[in-house]
Amino acid sequence: MKKVYILLAEGFETIEALAPVDILRRCGIEVVTLSISDSKRVVSSQDIPIEADALLSSEDYTDGDMLVLPGGAPGYENLGKSSKVISLSKTYLNTPDKFLGAICAAPSILEAAGLLKGKKIICHYGVKDLIKDGIVVNEKIVQDGNLITASGAGLGIDFGLKLAEVLVGSQKVGDVKKKMTII
Repeated sequence: MKKVYILLAEGFETIEALAPVDILRRCGIEVVTLSISDSKRVVSSQDIPIEADALLSSEDYTDGDMLVLPGGAPGYENLGKSSKVISLSKTYLNTPDKFLGAICAAPSILEAAGLLKGKKIICHYGVKDLIKDGIVVNEKIVQDGNLITASGAGLGIDFGLKLAEVLVGSQKVGDVKKKMTII
């Protein structure tokens, strides 16, 4: 079974984190939400408390197939302040058979860490000026190799579907879309 880790920081964007959790689980993918703080309780930017499955500090989480970074303010900023988040992001991005997903403002933390050199991405319009090494393209969702980015909260479901597609294929995702009455 494929495994995805989704990082949760105080102030994460609810839809950007939980829509992918829902979609990925519907596709039969194991999803583990990880709080980057010392508490499993994490509050979203919409003041919705969520209990993460585990703490990022509790184990080595390099065994997954994908790592996902939701945006949201100040969630993405909190992700960017964590050396463990940056290190884990580097590992996933630099391992050919793994994927890294980042949505909304989260690609800007990858830029700040020097991880976007020459990569085609999309991000929230509010952080586009921060992208210097990445190549911002005018798409809703962009895949460049093993990096998948999306522009914002309104694409939470589409982002989740794209993440699932790279892990389990379009037929399985099509079945899930049909059950969800997306198609």
